[in-house]
Amino acid sequence: MTAFGLRGGVARELGRAVPMLETGWTIPRAGGASSGALYPQVWIQLSRLGHVAASIGAEVPLTDRATRDDRLVAFVLWDFGDGGLTRGW
Repeated sequence: MTAFGLRGGVARELGRAVPMLETGWTIPRAGGASSGALYPQVWIQLSRLGHVAASIGAEVPLTDRATRDDRLVAFVLWDFGDGGLTRGW
């Protein structure tokens, strides 16, 4: 293991959307500077069943702002174990 990571966050469900704010820290084992970032995002339940969802947010660095840029983070999730794409809409 070369580094230790720690993440935490808060969220509040508002209907089918869940706005959240996460923070993350990476601490190297063998010296070097630790790095941290904030992750504001919103999770959106696309299907009534909840097995298809999407998330969009950003990674905002808290440390090393001179060498690290903000990044857009997005994904779509399909939990196929809970149902097919044609089920639960």
